[in-house]
Amino acid sequence: MRWREWRRDWKRNQSLRRSLSQRLRLSRLLKARRPIRRKTPKSIDVHSVHTYVALYKFIPQEKSDLELQPGDRVQVTDDSNEDWWKGKSKDKLGFFPDNFVQRLRPGE
Repeated sequence: MRWREWRRDWKRNQSLRRSLSQRLRLSRLLKARRPIRRKTPKSIDVHSVHTYVALYKFIPQEKSDLELQPGDRVQVTDDSNEDWWKGKSKDKLGFFPDNFVQRLRPGE
């Protein structure tokens, strides 16, 4: 191998080594700056609103209670309590006893 060829190959390899080392440093910097990905739930439980019909008259006893008349349609927004549910009827929101209503099937 001649001196010129060897020198040319040496310079070419040296520039290649520099570019590789620069890329490696850059990739390490980028990895260090990436935000940590947090695991998110695949599905989010959404509480659906169901429609009920009032079976009996309910007179509110407290300010937060919802007045019901037989036949009123109630959209239940919270049924987490066994005895008292929260719902909306005629643009009013309040609590009422769960045994005063019956769930409507879709289309009723």
